[in-house]
Amino acid sequence: MVQSVPYDHTASIECLGNPMTPLYNGGVIKNSEFNNGLKDWTVPWGVEATVSTSLSGNKFAEAQTSNGQLPSRTVYQTVQMEANTHYSLSAWLKVSAGTANVRAVVKTADGQFVAAGATVAKEGCWSMIKGGMTAYSSGPGQLYFEADAVVVIWVDSVSLQPFSFAEWDSHRQQPVSKARRSTVKVVARGADGTPMANATVGVNLLRPGFPFGNAMTREILDIPAYQQWFTSRFTVATFENEMKWYSTEWSQNHEDYTVPDAMLNFAEQHNIKVRGHNVVWDDNSTQMGWVKSLGVDELKAAIDNRIRSFVSRYRKRVIGWDVVNENLHWNFFESKLGPDASSKIYERVGQIDGDTPLFMNEFNTVEQPLDTAVMATKYVSKLKDIRSFPGNVGLNFAIGLESHFGIPNIPFMRATLDTLAQLELPIWLTEIDVTNGPNQAQHLEQVLREGYGHPSVDGMVMWAAWHAHGCYVMCLTDNNFRNLAVGDVVDKLIAEWRTHPVAATTDADGVVELDLVHGEYNVTVTHPSIGSSAAVRVLTVDSSSSENGIRVIDEAQRVFMEKVLVLSLICCISLFQGWVVQSVEYDHTASIEASDVCLRDPMKPLYNGGIIQNGEFNSGLMGWSTHRNIKAGVSSSPSGNKFAVVQRAASVSGAGDTVPVPSRSVFQKISLQRDTHYSLSAWLQVPTGTAHVKAFVRTHTGEHVVAGSVAAQSGCWNMLKGGMTTYSSGPGEIFFESDAPVDIWVDSVALQPFTFEEWDAHRQQSASKARRSTVKVVARGPDGAPMSNATVIVELLRTGFPFGNTMTKEILDLPAYEKWFTSRFTVATFENEMKWYSTEWTQNNEDYRVPDAMLKLAQKYNIKVRGHNVFWNDQNSQMKWVKPLNLNQLKAAMQKRLKSVVTRYAGKVIHWDVVNENLHFNYFESKLGSNASPMIYNQVGSIDHNAILFMNEFNTLEQPGDPNPVPSKYIAKMKQIKGYTGNGGLKLGVGLESHFSTPNLPYMRSALDTLAQLKLPMWLTEVDVVKGPNQVKFLEQVLREGYAHPSINGMIMWAAWHAKGCYVMCLTDNNFKNLPVGNVVDKLIAEWKTHKTAVTTGADGAVELDLPHGEYNLKVSHPSLGTTTAVHAMTVDAASSASEHQINIKV
Repeated sequence: MVQSVPYDHTASIECLGNPMTPLYNGGVIKNSEFNNGLKDWTVPWGVEATVSTSLSGNKFAEAQTSNGQLPSRTVYQTVQMEANTHYSLSAWLKVSAGTANVRAVVKTADGQFVAAGATVAKEGCWSMIKGGMTAYSSGPGQLYFEADAVVVIWVDSVSLQPFSFAEWDSHRQQPVSKARRSTVKVVARGADGTPMANATVGVNLLRPGFPFGNAMTREILDIPAYQQWFTSRFTVATFENEMKWYSTEWSQNHEDYTVPDAMLNFAEQHNIKVRGHNVVWDDNSTQMGWVKSLGVDELKAAIDNRIRSFVSRYRKRVIGWDVVNENLHWNFFESKLGPDASSKIYERVGQIDGDTPLFMNEFNTVEQPLDTAVMATKYVSKLKDIRSFPGNVGLNFAIGLESHFGIPNIPFMRATLDTLAQLELPIWLTEIDVTNGPNQAQHLEQVLREGYGHPSVDGMVMWAAWHAHGCYVMCLTDNNFRNLAVGDVVDKLIAEWRTHPVAATTDADGVVELDLVHGEYNVTVTHPSIGSSAAVRVLTVDSSSSENGIRVIDEAQRVFMEKVLVLSLICCISLFQGWVVQSVEYDHTASIEASDVCLRDPMKPLYNGGIIQNGEFNSGLMGWSTHRNIKAGVSSSPSGNKFAVVQRAASVSGAGDTVPVPSRSVFQKISLQRDTHYSLSAWLQVPTGTAHVKAFVRTHTGEHVVAGSVAAQSGCWNMLKGGMTTYSSGPGEIFFESDAPVDIWVDSVALQPFTFEEWDAHRQQSASKARRSTVKVVARGPDGAPMSNATVIVELLRTGFPFGNTMTKEILDLPAYEKWFTSRFTVATFENEMKWYSTEWTQNNEDYRVPDAMLKLAQKYNIKVRGHNVFWNDQNSQMKWVKPLNLNQLKAAMQKRLKSVVTRYAGKVIHWDVVNENLHFNYFESKLGSNASPMIYNQVGSIDHNAILFMNEFNTLEQPGDPNPVPSKYIAKMKQIKGYTGNGGLKLGVGLESHFSTPNLPYMRSALDTLAQLKLPMWLTEVDVVKGPNQVKFLEQVLREGYAHPSINGMIMWAAWHAKGCYVMCLTDNNFKNLPVGNVVDKLIAEWKTHKTAVTTGADGAVELDLPHGEYNLKVSHPSLGTTTAVHAMTVDAASSASEHQINIKV
């Protein structure tokens, strides 16, 4: 009898200088560390073996096969195998040269050779192998290791731990209870706050928290019985074939998404999440004939078209992308495009949909220890290659394990999950099935329970799509949708993994404790004192749930929920209301002072930390956790301020390579609410130099959302302000990360939730304050006496807030375009017509006829024009004749361009975009030195003293994951320009292009708060939103957010009309009839104007008017004046509030 020990999930994907000690002290393996030489080990015939000692004193076995025979083998140990026993195996391995695939093999008593695991062993460092096997009969067995290369194999820290089936199941159940369930405490209180004893608390599950689903086929669209069966069971789906390339573009350039569109609409109607399967498949046999025949460039174009078409269509509608399917087994795209093909495809998908997890989906990694092509170490290596590819560092990756089983090796499955969990990425079992046989139902239950029971598995989808002609491998039902045996197993587990309706009664303290599966619940509270009424609250239970209280306040049943998390001596309370959520005012506070006035201590956390517990670390690390292999503590500054200090993790090194590990801070588990905006802030510092630090929120779906970033410095505390939005409820984690090898110091962390309604209300308050004023108009007669009952007609002449669009040269020839544009907009940017390549495509042949004519037309309608641009810092935007110029020739050409365009339009344009996009690009710096931009600003300012000189950049508001233009770097560049000799008096402005896909509104507002600290004019200069089902909604959100922010001085859209199609966003069709986005623009223009109004003065001759800022005509009439009307021009602006406009009538 083997004494039961807890299962150990420890694994390693690092190659170490010395191996770790053996798990379970070796288990049944004797002399597992070879400290007693080869005692208890046997040297097989044809193998030479010895025990060696490392420089640090560590002993290990060396073995090689004589005469270079394959496979290379090690010593072996004979152990007594017990029937009906799972064995967990681990060891540390190394080889004498290069790398080799090394397998662990157990030879059983009946002569079978069972593969128990495999790893890639390397020269120069120790690699861990973790696996296992199951014995079904008793007898002696032999454990050894073999390699597929002629190498010396070094072995150490060998362990083989037996678990009876009962013990194994017990160990699996423990993580289930911990990872999938929480105990919540419900407290019912009356209106006076006293506990309500004998209250009935009803709990009804709305949606389980653990995603469990199945493959879906197109037949579901036409068969109601299929629909009812599927939707009543599953919360997630994968379309079996319908999204695949060969299903949507069987013939080149003939795309058809009719079926997957309909299936996705159906899934969304039933709140079933869908995985995007797949973008491309690396298997040669799955490629269409026309794909195989393409040349390299043609194939690249076809792949790019597939990605743009498919990913853009379904971005934000799927919860994961299988990007390059099965790219360990197959290599079609690598064989055509080179070894980085997968990495480049992931990069391109991430550019279009950077928020959705990108999966590496593969089979046999957990199923078959004999398949060395996909063993865990090779999976890890491939995924690390993809992640480290330039442009992929900030993407959200995830692990997809198909899980097509024959007879499952359950210990190997668990061990492999342990190993892959070290990547700290979401893990899904994506295509679970078990081959047909007498034990199919039993084996499926084992696999599903093992997946559900592993703490690192985030979701499971079965590959049991129904077809009338038969399923791929495994059917859950017959053709009448009556369950087969495996279907009964699935239903049994679904029922077991859910909480069924529960009714409990509170005790004398008004308390009841409930052990609930994670998910969303309706909680209903009734009590005799409130008659037949009931208080209802939606409750999310997740891994961060602890004790929850519900108060029944009064007969109106206003319900409050208190979430109490007890952490040692700290009790942190978050208050939620059932129907009326207490609103917290949005705080625009931000800081950019670290680079000027070094803040030795951070400010206090905004919102007192919001939902963050112990955000100032005054109670040590209470409420915070540390990532694996990271050391953390709390330090104090000389002033007594406490802050978290996290020592960076060491790099993972192997034979000749080093993989950098991101530096990470401590993290805190939080409960995220659906349809909620979160405003985030924190103060950060690094001990030496500077480092780009990002704030991450990991959602319950495994998505890593970048919520903001800052260039953290040493010696100063730097404020990071950002935010993110959640659309579903569940547990989350907040942490900070840097790609630089630095320690991270953190303090004053805050995360404040706002419901969508609260966010909109705060925005509306800001808009009313920033864009409107109340003015008092007093009408007086010739004698100066007030004129009561006078009629005052208010007519808007010109709006005060500049709102415009890009204009193209086509406007000169199309009256309909001219009418449409000039009736709406007060400001314009020429799309390309003022750019250098448009006015001097050929050297010394300047042509300004088109921009001259466009400017004349704009002036005719009193439309102000922005000068876009003097220079563009992008190398790809330079003319061919510019690139070969030497230094002096380039300076002369630039001087001529600058003098020509700025002199020509000085006094005619209101702004200049001086060196366009000089954070992303550096063409002129690469030629003229680091002060190229400041020098150009200096020269433009010396010619045009009145125009505002803008620094125009993209992604500062749009993409918190783009490290180049983050607010802190934008500010640093602006300060460099302003601090250059002679530039102190320049009129500078902040230009934010605002090319959005899915807007992160909390981040946008926070970035504006930060940039506002420059106290410079700030414009959104090129606003657009990529095409998609939510384009109209997203554009309205962005425009409203910009209009409402008190520091925004104007907005221009980048929706220039072209007959051949717009850059990203069209407002009209080719007949200048509005498209839906055009209707949104017209709606907002109308909303932001005051339409013709008539009011009557009071006895004191006065009337108060609440007006948007702008220029007005006031017309005053009165019976005593007959037909005479007094006209008065009035400007309403921010200085107009409480001012009195007196109109003196002269007859």
